[in-house]
Amino acid sequence: MELFDFLKVMFSKNGEYEKLKDYEKKKFFFMVSCRFMSIAYPIQANMFNNIRVNQARTLDYWHRNMINAHNGIPNWIYTKTKKSSEKKVTKVPSDDAIKIYLTKNNYSMKQLDESVKLLGADSTYAPIFKIEKLLNSQ
Repeated sequence: MELFDFLKVMFSKNGEYEKLKDYEKKKFFFMVSCRFMSIAYPIQANMFNNIRVNQARTLDYWHRNMINAHNGIPNWIYTKTKKSSEKKVTKVPSDDAIKIYLTKNNYSMKQLDESVKLLGADSTYAPIFKIEKLLNSQ
């Protein structure tokens, strides 16, 4: 049984939940009690956040209270996760402009790479792009 299948059974009023074995309830204790229920019921979930609590009986408690309070799986169970931001494609200056910049300032390529990681590409490459612009204008 998967997690969301277990949630469907837990929030349903039919007798499927009573047929579940204790080991199946214990398997989903952390996700249900500590993750999902703490969204809407943080105080109650914190009270069950004890190492010696009977995990199966805790889920029985949640089942008894949730079937009376909700018809089906509530919407707050499905929280949205933050989408990973798309990586911006950074424009890199030409090799000639980089060589001129590095020799003029007595920097190594390693120092330039560390500067890009530390300060970001925009601020690090700004003076190099000026050099590249001057090279292209000739």
